[in-house]
Amino acid sequence: MTQPADRILITKVERTSETRADLIGKGHQFRDAILFDLAELETVGIVDYARLPIGQQVPVRFWCYYTESEKTTSKGNPYKDVLYLEPVGDVKPTAPAGDLGPVVDLLTTISAQLDTLIQQNAQLLGQSPGRPTPQEPPQGPPPLETEPPHQLDTDPEAGTPQASADPPVHRDLDGSAPMNDAEARRLFQSMVGPAIAAGHIPHTKATELSQDAKVKGWRDAWATLDQLVQQATASP
Repeated sequence: MTQPADRILITKVERTSETRADLIGKGHQFRDAILFDLAELETVGIVDYARLPIGQQVPVRFWCYYTESEKTTSKGNPYKDVLYLEPVGDVKPTAPAGDLGPVVDLLTTISAQLDTLIQQNAQLLGQSPGRPTPQEPPQGPPPLETEPPHQLDTDPEAGTPQASADPPVHRDLDGSAPMNDAEARRLFQSMVGPAIAAGHIPHTKATELSQDAKVKGWRDAWATLDQLVQQATASP
């Protein structure tokens, strides 16, 4: 049985190593959860997470969804396993204080504009955010040489032709396949929050996908989430 997810409002982040950070809830002095991948902060607008200073608390504001672990602290309290992070309201990309230079400012602006265009196009076309727009087939006569959709392989023993096809490939925002499981995890976590907010999937389903991904991998979780969002946004 899938354990329902809880959430806590995170107001401070303290980086503790090259890849980890402590998440501290509103009004709390000590950490509430550990984030094992700093890249997940990008999903809540912290685009320059690599420049977070180690050992220094930085003010933030986002939701952290978690489940209670079977492991407990020395006081008997269960650890919180982070499922995903979600922005609070209309959050713009931010970065830790400091002179980040004009290049970072420009990239931040471009990132925000791209997010806006993706959302607007998705609403106009009735598609889920992050999916490439289907293109009309080219007009005119077909090419002289065409290849069949499948190549036939012959079983050396039975001598029976067998159709072979490449397995389906999960696509990234620009139509390319995610390079690895980490990339699929980033896509999943950037998409799950808006999908829940729009009512495309319930929290319980998002929690189930997140927990299954720890065993089966994030590519399957992202593909399932993408399919659910497409079904929810499809025209009747």
